[in-house]
Amino acid sequence: MKLAGFDFIQSQVNEELITALHHCEFIEEAQSIVFVGPGTDKLLLATIITVQAFTTIINLFAFYRLLSWLNCWSRRNNPVSRGQWLTG
Repeated sequence: MKLAGFDFIQSQVNEELITALHHCEFIEEAQSIVFVGPGTDKLLLATIITVQAFTTIINLFAFYRLLSWLNCWSRRNNPVSRGQWLTG
């Protein structure tokens, strides 16, 4: 789901805040989000941000798994440079 097609004018939500939440920095800061108020498309916004958050987490997990695999591979295949190529 994308935030690009959301009508911020009609819903009267804070576009700057929702866009910042969509970047998912709240995950790294271990914060939560609670939407309140009548008729502000809370469910739609929560769904869009949740999908983005899961995508971010999965991408971070895949990146760290790749680094781990590359470290193991470099240690097995190049004992001379052991521990010098990647850290993590």
